[in-house]
Amino acid sequence: MDVSVAIPRRESRLVDRACQLIVFVVYPISRARFVLRPYTNHGTDLDFYFNYVQRAAAGEAPYRDFAVEYPPGAWLLMRAPSTTDWLAYVHRFAWIATALEIAAFALFLAIAWRLAPRRFWLAAATYVVSTTLLREFLPTRLDGGLLFLLMVWAWLTIVSGREAATTRGLAYGVLGFATSYKLAPVLMLPFALAHDVRRARSSELWMLLLSFTVGAAVPFVLMWPSSGAATFGFLTYHIERGLEIESVWATLLWPIRWFGQPLSAAHVENTIELIGPATRTIAQLSAAVALGATAVCLAAERARPWRGSAVVLGAVGLSVFVVFSKVLSPQYFVWMLPMLAVAGTEAFESDRTHWWWCVGLVAVAALTTMIYPRFFLAVIEMRPLGFVLLFTRNALLLALIASLARHVWKR
Repeated sequence: MDVSVAIPRRESRLVDRACQLIVFVVYPISRARFVLRPYTNHGTDLDFYFNYVQRAAAGEAPYRDFAVEYPPGAWLLMRAPSTTDWLAYVHRFAWIATALEIAAFALFLAIAWRLAPRRFWLAAATYVVSTTLLREFLPTRLDGGLLFLLMVWAWLTIVSGREAATTRGLAYGVLGFATSYKLAPVLMLPFALAHDVRRARSSELWMLLLSFTVGAAVPFVLMWPSSGAATFGFLTYHIERGLEIESVWATLLWPIRWFGQPLSAAHVENTIELIGPATRTIAQLSAAVALGATAVCLAAERARPWRGSAVVLGAVGLSVFVVFSKVLSPQYFVWMLPMLAVAGTEAFESDRTHWWWCVGLVAVAALTTMIYPRFFLAVIEMRPLGFVLLFTRNALLLALIASLARHVWKR
């Protein structure tokens, strides 16, 4: 890697020492807290997961007899604690989620070392600080599982050489399974294919697509005997969702409230949405905008192919879609920020640029945890403080993603 603008050696050693302290002290303490003192109070997504498990234990079929808002891959993790006792469920879920996150961190370290050894400690500390700031979500949400799957995909993608067709096929299978866990990773598929089409034969591309399809289909096949076609019912929930209060679109609409428009935040099913003039229309249009922005990135890749790994392309494509979609939940950052950290570690030639990139990612995590849970009341009551926090976080996130995309395709 060409590091044309390096940080001075003495300054770099000091940064590495500070980063090592974070990795060896903050990380083990914070993860021990997840499993030794899990969130046992009600009010997290664990309430929904536990309710699903209770109903399934009573003989009801998920998706058919009661709605589940996530794909069947996620159902496998929700039921993994195998208990209908609340405290036991919370503790077991915390252990499982933390184990997946620790495995994801180990893969992240392996990826960072392979991509840029001199940036290893800074990348590792960025991961630790950003995910620890988001500690509210790691032991209580499904997103640690998606983080693990994306890190597996990234590792397999990076280590697969030109002739390693089997490894690439496995990577596509993992990406398919990630799509059956949460839908968003499907947006990474066209970028991976656009990258591999330059080095793979037509027959091999079909095999890669088949691997993706098999990986995505496995959880649906497992659920088919009990739930049948109802397994696809989770799509209805996501199609009908409105503008989530933390989304970029909600931030853009927020100021019309100051001009007397009846705009407010309301609890709708399992989320807080913006309710007011045009919010439903914008929620519907947001999907077209998000897909359009992703298509622009894909066109840029076709016009000016990225010479590095498909991981960078996948991270950009996924992030662009998520940031322009109608939902930008805080737990999304559990997997989006580590993916962006990997992408920046590979993409930026300048060490100093990479340093500022890492600072920006940590700032996004800090602002996110200030939005939720610290000042979430200011957000849902639409106070000025809530707007300032959301605007700052979303503007910074957009700027970071845009800077990475520009760097990747400016050549």
